[in-house]
Amino acid sequence: MKVFLIILTLFLVPGLKAKATETISTKEIFVGDTFEYNLTFPDSLPEQLIYPEGDFILEGEELPLFSVISAKKDSKNLSLELRFYEAGQFSLPVEWMESGNQKKSDLKLMIKSRLDGRESDIDPNEPPLLFSGTYWYRLVLVLLILFLSLYLIYSLYLMWKRRIKIVDATWQPVANLEKHVQLKNELDSYLNSPQLSSRQLTYLFTSYIKWEFSHKLQAKLHHLTDSEFLSYLYDHYGAEESNLRELRNFFREHKYTEFEIDLNQKDAQRLVASWIEKLKL
Repeated sequence: MKVFLIILTLFLVPGLKAKATETISTKEIFVGDTFEYNLTFPDSLPEQLIYPEGDFILEGEELPLFSVISAKKDSKNLSLELRFYEAGQFSLPVEWMESGNQKKSDLKLMIKSRLDGRESDIDPNEPPLLFSGTYWYRLVLVLLILFLSLYLIYSLYLMWKRRIKIVDATWQPVANLEKHVQLKNELDSYLNSPQLSSRQLTYLFTSYIKWEFSHKLQAKLHHLTDSEFLSYLYDHYGAEESNLRELRNFFREHKYTEFEIDLNQKDAQRLVASWIEKLKL
């Protein structure tokens, strides 16, 4: 009987094939974080292996759900470096052949938002502030003090203005600078700061290029979103798609984040110079 069981085991064990394993490089993933997804096969990579590349956009959407920053393969492993732009639970569109069947990724990725729970101290049922009794007297007093302060400041301004003397009678008022020139001056002035914020730098640069291209292309572009503006440049200006995609990802990552990234003067100037070169300004 023991011999029979041993022989039966020898026949069954080879048929039990180890399955592919899926792992990620971190337990907690937040929107905007970069992490690695690894798919490891027991023997070798299957001939038919499907995985996403570049920006992954769901049908009917304009912005990508996630981006594949890099993809690496060796004899047994597929490694994807990913960054998600939305919170929620997702599965990656990765498929492969396993034991003659089409296998899909069943690893659930939980993407969290850093804003979760920040408003927990706000009570939506809290009654509005009622002004009554002594509150009215305090409000009137505050408004009166504010009015007197503004009146005093305005009076001092008029006195100071009367004391100004024009030295040169031939002086002519300087014409108002156009908006794109004003913004360019503000950007240049900010680039001369010893320490800069990547978010503030991105806001100044996007405002400047929208007005600059509005003037250059004779079109109203300053009211467009960053994505709409870059799409317009691709359609009407002939800018390279790869450069526009790189700028869009950088703007999105640094413009709409609560975390400040400091830049020194040289790095900021080098960064702006590369942007201007890519936009052919």
